Amino acid sequence: MKHIISIIAVAMLVGCDSTSEQAPGNLKKGDQYFEAREYEVAEYYYGKIPEDSPQFKEAQAKLQKIAEIQSSRLPKVSAEDEARKVSVFDQSITSNALGKMPVHSVSLNNESSYKLAWVEFEFTYFDAGGNLIAAKRCRVKTPIPARSQETFNGIAPGVLEETFTSSKVRILSAEFH
Repeated sequence: MKHIISIIAVAMLVGCDSTSEQAPGNLKKGDQYFEAREYEVAEYYYGKIPEDSPQFKEAQAKLQKIAEIQSSRLPKVSAEDEARKVSVFDQSITSNALGKMPVHSVSLNNESSYKLAWVEFEFTYFDAGGNLIAAKRCRVKTPIPARSQETFNGIAPGVLEETFTSSKVRILSAEFH
């Protein structure tokens, strides 16, 4: 919806007529929106470049690239590189009275340029002496916009065989939109 409103606003400011003289400016604006990953607005500007313009072929190539990105034919991210940009900055834990059923709240920081979709966590649990009791993995849907933070509550990786007194959490993998 945000993109549709942006496109309408741009259309009202720029007007409907497009000439070869306006093509270089439209190409430049399209490139700016392309770099900002606002593909719908970039498409608008590239689409305004008429066929008789010297910029037409370049605009068409960029429109094709946008179509490929949007249909996931081009890799959008290197998962390993982007996953390194996601970190846990806080966690809290509660459990049932027997101390064998942990429930976590995990605060994540997404420094990636992409919207985070899923995270696979590994929770490790320790007894009062600091001995490892168990490690549990859990995949959680985490829709976090690029360059933002969010807290996820109610993450329950499963029942433990023994009572725990502390835990640690780490990110094993992350998936992006």
